[in-house]
Order: sequence, then C-alpha cells, then structure tokens
Amino acid sequence: MIAARILRDEKLSLRNVTLDCSVIEAQAGPVGPALTRSYLLWVDQQTGVVVKQQLTATREEGGRRIESVSSLVVRRMLLDVPINEKLFEFELPAGSKLVTRRSGGERLY
Repeated sequence: MIAARILRDEKLSLRNVTLDCSVIEAQAGPVGPALTRSYLLWVDQQTGVVVKQQLTATREEGGRRIESVSSLVVRRMLLDVPINEKLFEFELPAGSKLVTRRSGGERLY
C-alpha cells in the first residue's frame, strides 16, 4: 500500500442486517499491467472485518487508458463459531506415497 485514509462512516445494509462501517480508501502501487489500483473498503466497526471491497484499476493498452472496477460483498459470514477439528486433519490420498526429509536434507523413503 502506498497510502490509506478513512473517508467516512457509513451504514451498510446486507440482507437483514445494517452494519456501522468505516469506509477506507487505499492506494496501491502498480502490479503487472495495472498502472494504479485504488481500493474502497467498508470495515465493520464492531468486528474489524472488511464486508465490502471495491477495486478500481487503470492500465494502458494500445495507447488507451482502460479502467476496470470490481466489487466484492460479503453476504454471509459466521464469526467465533466452533470448527470441527477434522477439517484440518490430513489424510494421505489412496495410492500416494509420503516423502519426508531429515534436517540434513536427505530423503526418507
């Protein structure tokens, strides 16, 4: 990020809920073909979670300046709910072979 600033406080209605949000503008440096990237972020003041994001990017193509705008809105989110620990257990797929390395770097089979 090059710069960021709080623009305003704003109420954001998502489905049946109205959230008190801080709207933040963030300028980012160029990446790939994009010359400029500017983000607007709606941050829920209660949770600190970004619930809406708008990205505006500009680039040069064939001597023309092109601007694209994309948005992301969180429609459903669960916070602080129990998570089944089995979701994080690794199961070796059938037919695969586990390969590990010792601290010296040599392989174990």
